Formats: sequence, structure tokens, C-alpha cells
Amino acid sequence: MNRTTFNSRTLLCLLSFTLVAPSMLVDLIPQAEARAGRGSSMGSRGSRTFSAPSYTRSSPSGAQPMQRTMTRPPAAATSAPSSNSGMSGAAPGMAGGAMNRPVQQQQSGGMSNFTKGLVGGAIGAAGYHMLAGSKESNAQQPSNPDQQGQNTQQQAPQRQGGGFMTFVTRLIMIGLVIWLVMRFIRRRRAASNMANTMSAGRMNPGMSAGAQPQPTQQTNIQLQQDDYIAFQQRLTEVQDAWTRQDLGSLQKITTPEMLAYFNEQLTDLASRGLHNSVSNVQFIQGDLSEAWGEGNREYATVAMRYSLIDVTTDNTGRVVEGNPNQPENIAELWTFVRAANNNWWLLSAIQQAN
Repeated sequence: MNRTTFNSRTLLCLLSFTLVAPSMLVDLIPQAEARAGRGSSMGSRGSRTFSAPSYTRSSPSGAQPMQRTMTRPPAAATSAPSSNSGMSGAAPGMAGGAMNRPVQQQQSGGMSNFTKGLVGGAIGAAGYHMLAGSKESNAQQPSNPDQQGQNTQQQAPQRQGGGFMTFVTRLIMIGLVIWLVMRFIRRRRAASNMANTMSAGRMNPGMSAGAQPQPTQQTNIQLQQDDYIAFQQRLTEVQDAWTRQDLGSLQKITTPEMLAYFNEQLTDLASRGLHNSVSNVQFIQGDLSEAWGEGNREYATVAMRYSLIDVTTDNTGRVVEGNPNQPENIAELWTFVRAANNNWWLLSAIQQAN
């Protein structure tokens, strides 16, 4: 290959890369997610956070699982079954009590490594002293065979009596040491059991340390027409406050968890010099997926289809994502929560439809 051919091919490769590179770089640049929630599944649905909502006409394929939530997952998959119970784990919402059980059994049952070491050390020390005493008595005997033979008859009864008494004395000393060690172990174990029982009583008033946590009581509830109107209003109110970056308005219509997520997302957009604007929100269709009560709260999960114009711009006003003239159709499941004696619904979760 001559130099002219090599330079021609090199120039052709560089030209081809120049033509293809812009499209490749556009694909590699992460696109800014838009609208409130930025197309993710996040929030909490009470004890049903980790269970799939029921299917509806608006979401015939169900919803995606939560990607972000402050609700602790159920302990069934992480805690080992207790020997005193046939249940493999706690019900959702009672993870704290179930996770404490293996810890209590580990502290109160069996002998710890420290205790085993203490007992072994005491017994070993006593055995060492016995052997050392035995060697000492042998070392004190005269090394001259003639002298040893002369003194053997005189000191034999003495050695037999003294050796026997020394052996008994050392056995008594060993037994006393072992008794003291075992007494210390029993007291330590009793104090540990009492501390665990008192701690369990403080965490679960009215429930003993060995009692199983009760599952969250759930009851189906009936919604009124005003509730469905409130859900549609929340849809437009959340999107409007998101566009205005009005955290004060979002605080009135969302849970603290959802407010924290929205604040984080808005901060992330602002740090990159971007602003997301949502307009012309039109509700298309909605179906109730679930409505239930647990404790002093009531929940409702609603599948909603709606359209909007979703545009992201940079600090110069240039559109970097979205079409200001083309509405987008969205399918999501929104979960709302309220106090049982109140009619004010708060947005507590958003899940994307499959």
C-alpha cells in the first residue's frame, strides 16, 4: 500500500466519523425526564406499597413496581423463621418487630464466644496449676539415687498422704472456679434477657417479647363523586405547581415524601440549567383500582390517562426536549391518602403503567 492510498483511506474514515458522530453523541447524551415525577414510579401506598395495584381499563397491564419509596420492605424475605412460630416473616408494615426477633434469640440463647473462652481459660489454668504442682513435687525430690533410696522409706507415707491431700485440694479449687464462672454466666444471661424483654415492651407497648406482630388491618371503603373530582383537580394542580416550581403549593397537596422527591427533581433540573414546563393538561379517562382504609388513614389508587404538552428548555429558552405543538398521552396510577375524618386528599405515590 503506497502513502497516497493510505492518506486517502484515512481521510475517508475521518469524514465518515464526522458525519456519524453527531447522531451518536445525541443518543449518548442523557435526555431530561419531564413532567411531575419525571416518568418514574415512587412514593408509598401504605401496607400495599410492595403489592401491585389491581388492573383497570385504563391500566390493563398493571403498574410498574416502586423504584423509590421510604416504606420499609416486608421482612419475610430477610428474616429467618423463628423456632417458636410457623410464620416465615411479618406482614407488611411490621418489619421492625420481625427483625428484632433473631437478635433477641442470638443474645439470649446459647453461650457466647466470650463465655466459652472464659470457661476454657479457667479450666485450662486450673489444669496447668495441677501439672505444675505435680512437676514441682517431682523436682523437689533429691537427684542422688543413693540418697533417694535412703529417704524413700522414710518419706513414702508422708508423700502419699501429702500428695492425696494436694490432689483433693486442687480438685476443690477447680470446682470452685468453674462454679464461679457458671454463676457469672447465668447472671449475665438473666440480665440480657431482662433487657431484651424491656426493650421489646417499649417498642411494642402491650405486646410481649415473644408475641407475633399483627398484620395491618385493612378495610375496603366507598368513594363519592366528590372524591373523583378531587383526584382530577390534584392532577392539574400538581402539574401546574411543578411548572411554576412552587414547593409551597406542592406541600399542600402532596405527602412529605412526594414533596421531597419533587424538590430533588426540580433541583436536579435547575443545576443543569434546565426548566420543565407542562401545559394544556387534559384528563381523558380514569378508573378506580383500589380504595381501602388502614388505621386512621384511607388510601385510593386511581389509574388515569391524560394528555399534556411537555417541554424542557435551557436557560436561553431553547427547547432541548419535547414538542410545544404536540401533546403527549400519559398513563399513570396515582395513589392518594387522607385522614379517615378528613376529605383532603394528598398525592402519596405515582406509578407508571406497564
